[in-house]
Parts: sequence; C-alpha cells; structure tokens
Amino acid sequence: MKRFVVGLALTCSLLFSNANAQVNPQIFVDQVDYSQLDAGLYFLGTHRFGQKFSAGQGNAFYNPARPTMIYFHGWQNGATQRRTRETLDRSQAQAGIDLTQTWRAAGWNVGMCFWNQYADEGDVKDAEAKVWSAAGPRGMRWRKADGSYVSGGNVSAGTLCANAIASALGNFSGRQVRLVGHSLGSQMAINVAQQLSDRVDAGQLPAAARPGRVALLDPAFLRDARPYLNGRWPGEVARGIVSNLKTRGVIFEAYRSSGSTSNGFIGDANTELLRMSAFTELVSNYYGTFQFPEKHEMAVWWYLWSMSVALGPPTNLTAAAHPADSMARAPSAATEDYRVRAQMNSSLKTLHDVGQNTKTPVDDRFRFANK
Repeated sequence: MKRFVVGLALTCSLLFSNANAQVNPQIFVDQVDYSQLDAGLYFLGTHRFGQKFSAGQGNAFYNPARPTMIYFHGWQNGATQRRTRETLDRSQAQAGIDLTQTWRAAGWNVGMCFWNQYADEGDVKDAEAKVWSAAGPRGMRWRKADGSYVSGGNVSAGTLCANAIASALGNFSGRQVRLVGHSLGSQMAINVAQQLSDRVDAGQLPAAARPGRVALLDPAFLRDARPYLNGRWPGEVARGIVSNLKTRGVIFEAYRSSGSTSNGFIGDANTELLRMSAFTELVSNYYGTFQFPEKHEMAVWWYLWSMSVALGPPTNLTAAAHPADSMARAPSAATEDYRVRAQMNSSLKTLHDVGQNTKTPVDDRFRFANK
C-alpha cells in the first residue's frame, strides 16, 4: 500500500490492474488477465482495440477537445470465468457492426468504464449494491477467472468510476460529456453524473466536464429498501439525483426495450423516473416472445447505432397539437439536445410505430403517446 498516495490518487489507483502489469498498453479490451483485477476507464478504437486511461500518459483514443461518450455495462454474472466482458463491437452479433465507429466517425471519443469483475455476482442485488456502496452484502469483492472472490476496498464502484473519469476530464474542453448506461449500468451512469457534477460545482473540474446528457438503456432497478441507502429503494435514490441534475441543465433520455427489468416482481418499473426523462419505447418483432436477453440488449445497439441516423418526425405529429419545432424529431443518440430536452419536459413519450421488423434504425418511426 505504500505505493499509493492518499485521497483521490488512492481511489483512482484502485481502478487500475495489479502493480506488475503494464500500465497503459493498447490492447483488445476484452483480452485481459482475468486472474487479476482490471477495472477502470478505457478509451476505444476499432474492433475492441483500446487503451486504459492513466493520468499523465497519452492516450491514442482520447482527445480532451472532442465530445466524449462513456458507457457503463450492467450485471456480469459468470463472465469472468468465461474470460469475457462486454465491448461495443457487435460486428459478430446483434447489430452486426462495430458500434464504436458510429460515434468515432461523428467526431466523438468513446470510453467504457469497466467494473465487470465487481459486477460478477450470482445475485443481481449484490452487484447493484456495489454501484452505490462498499457496505453492501458482499462488500467490494471481485471475481477471478477461477471463480473465487477477492476482498476489495472500501469505495463503491460508482466512486471508483467517477474518480477515473474525473482524472480524464481534468482539462476537458469538448462540446459534451455524455454518459450512457445499460441495465444496472443506468444506475452507475446516474451515480457518476452526480459525482462529476458535484466536482464541477466545487471547482475541481471545468464546467464542460458536467455531463450534458445521460442515456438510460433498458434501465434496471430492483425493488425494496436497502440498508446501505438508509432504507431507500435504489430507484428512489436515482430519482432524487435526476431531479437535482435537471436543475443544473443535465438532459436525461430513457429507452425501454424489454420488460425483463421492470416486471414489478423483482424489478422496479420506476415509471416516475421514466416520466422525468425523454422516454422512448422500443419494439423488436424480430425476436421471439421469450427472448428476453436479446430484447434487453436491443436498447444498447439501437441507441449507439442511432448516432448515424437522423430519425424523422413522430408519425402522429400535427402542427395544431405540437407546433413546436423541438418536438419534430423523435429522440435518438443523434437528436439535437434542445429537442431531447423539450421531450424530457413534455408529458409525451415516443412509441416505436414503424420499422419494428428490422434491426436497423434507418427505417424506424415513432408516434407520440402520453407518458
């Protein structure tokens, strides 16, 4: 422990792999030594190629003057023993393309904050706890490739990711920081957004580092009160953060593509949070009724793919009912901020109306309905 310094440097150091590993290689980000802890912020290039961010060292895939999107994955049960973790290269599955490139082609830096070995728990509630607290049922243990667990530190995964991202954004001057979370990663995106915003308010980060948009992709919240959240539900905590950040100009958008995380039995539908966001319902008729994992993943590749697509206006848009130009385009990754903000503050959501039988968002159209 003598090699770590106190304070922020300590928590940031915990995000990087073991001391004997090379600090900042360019690697295939899913081909790491899973017998060691590898967590933290990677910036991505083409086809799973990327480089972990390390303060004071150059990164081939990060330019602080460019807009920056950072993605947070969700629950990773069993992934460590399979020696796999999520990437944005879906060229061999689902979308059939490398989704990283839809953003890099538009001039964005693309990052992922990996917490997969912490998120590798048999019970999703144990992974959820680590988003918010190191005092959950399993503490901050992390999983090795042989299936065993190693005790972790005393800082939540949310704070570990926030520390690593803050280190990268110290001289950020790009147009926007956008956080994107899938499933449990939506809770991570909300938590990190609050922490980054607090650091901007405290003068520890430039104003440009405050997240401009937060996208929640088939967000997952679990039911019931948590001792580590002072008796509150995770969804309740998240709503409080979203309400606060909206007053600071942060835009929230939510895309629901399955019922697997909001069934009301284990999952908390958190409809109040969806109403606080620019909310879109996605439909995937090319998947069968019980293909819940595929439908759950759809929100990820649909949203990331949509950066390359300009969606048309909602199919039931009428000048009399919705005269504002800001309502004349459905939300997507490429939709302008002012339009997404207007729909966030609207009483309307968008429902998938056309293009439900094809994966590409190019032919998708939506219609308005009440939230």
